[in-house]
Amino acid sequence: MRKDPNLDAALAEQRAEERTTGCCVRDDGSGCVQTTVHKCSKLISTFVKWNDTSKIDGGYKSGAVCGLDPNHCKSPSSTPPFEWDKKDFTNWPICKETKNASQNFKGCSQPGSECHMNCDLLGRPCCFGIQGECMITTREHCEFRQGYYHDDKFLCSQVNCFEQICGMIPFVYDDRPDQFSRILSANLLHAGIFHLAVTLIMQLWIMRKIEQMIGWIRMMIIYISSGCVGTLASAVLTPYQVEVGPSGAQFGLLACMYVDILNEIIVNKYSNENKSEENRRLWYNFAAFSVILFLLFFLGVFPWMDNWSHIFGFIFGIFISLVVMKETDVKAKGITRVHVVVTFGILSLALFIFLIIMFYAVPLNESTWLQYINCIPFTETFCKNMDVTITRGSTYSKYVK
Repeated sequence: MRKDPNLDAALAEQRAEERTTGCCVRDDGSGCVQTTVHKCSKLISTFVKWNDTSKIDGGYKSGAVCGLDPNHCKSPSSTPPFEWDKKDFTNWPICKETKNASQNFKGCSQPGSECHMNCDLLGRPCCFGIQGECMITTREHCEFRQGYYHDDKFLCSQVNCFEQICGMIPFVYDDRPDQFSRILSANLLHAGIFHLAVTLIMQLWIMRKIEQMIGWIRMMIIYISSGCVGTLASAVLTPYQVEVGPSGAQFGLLACMYVDILNEIIVNKYSNENKSEENRRLWYNFAAFSVILFLLFFLGVFPWMDNWSHIFGFIFGIFISLVVMKETDVKAKGITRVHVVVTFGILSLALFIFLIIMFYAVPLNESTWLQYINCIPFTETFCKNMDVTITRGSTYSKYVK
């Protein structure tokens, strides 16, 4: 949905490590792979690396890259004024057509052998994981990791793993995630059959009653808007916790029922009729409903329950319910329907704008006490699997099995 400085730092670290790599060519001619010198066996392989003292024709000081060479690429060719970067091969383009190199592998010991170009590539970039991680590996290992294998690329710097892992709508700019529509689409996803069953029960039990009470259009406005605000609040306050589902929308519906009960209590209070029995019933319902809400919010401190989405979905649900529901005025106090709509309409809009500003302008990139609203660590491992650790589990020097 937006650029994240911690993920950008992890990508920059991966790019810096990639610059230290070279082509590790096996001396028996069984293949080659792009890796670091520490991962290339000195006994059975030769590490091909260019630098200031061992540069090739054309003055290229950065390389070598297995299967990719500016002197062997026809399209795009490295000719003035479109020469490839001589100091940083991570800026090299993808070669679409290669000049014929010698297909007979003669090892790397002979001068001009260009063994990095006539060896069989054993690995290419593979995108995997929710952080857009990349590693050079075989197709079989990539498929085992449920990743995306790029058989036409040579380096991780030539692929955009973020965009491929995210899917859905392509980014407007390759290096800038911009899928803001996820505040809506996240409400349509569920974490499993049980999660989906809870949503269906909520819709068939509570949503049906609310639809009969206020109509499907007003109910839809409350449900969708509360869900979007709940998702946005969760993304702002706990950005590294993976959450899906319409919990914010469901608490928005509960807020609608809460507003309806309170409205009936207020109307009866200023009514000239004696409705003591009805008032007792309403106060009983209000107390019972408050206890249920407290229990639901308490359950939110357990793992994989998004309490921030619950809280903000409920708050926004109160605001938007007072805007769209009928008969929310208190004429005995001079509070008209217009007063209620304008006041809570402004509060609804202000809350939504505030969350957007927080999300884009003042993002929370470090773990704070706010995460304890979502999960209280009653034991050392109680909330251990909640956060996504922003690290690269697999790089050129670390290989994930």
